[in-house]
Amino acid sequence: MPHYRDSISNYKIFDLGPFEFQSGSVLTDAKLAYKTLGELNEGKNNAVLIAHPVGGTHENAERIHLEGKDRAITTDKHFIIAPNMFGNGLSSSPSNTSAPFHGPDFP
Repeated sequence: MPHYRDSISNYKIFDLGPFEFQSGSVLTDAKLAYKTLGELNEGKNNAVLIAHPVGGTHENAERIHLEGKDRAITTDKHFIIAPNMFGNGLSSSPSNTSAPFHGPDFP
């Protein structure tokens, strides 16, 4: 199994396009950082989405859910998707979103 503490730079960005928050604010060019682990099987029925706390990253999800022996979810059996939440600095966040939603104006 890979050493997950070295994986923070190993992620991809998905362009969501316009994303409407519950508040009604719309980011016109929203980005979602994510990492996948394992392989999607032929039946495409082994995918598992691992969520984590706001501000966390895929690295948190990997460490919390995948390190150690005899885990229920493993890269040997599952295709794991670990998205990064908005606001964590990798996905669309106050620090990397341009006006009018940069800094404290992020929805």
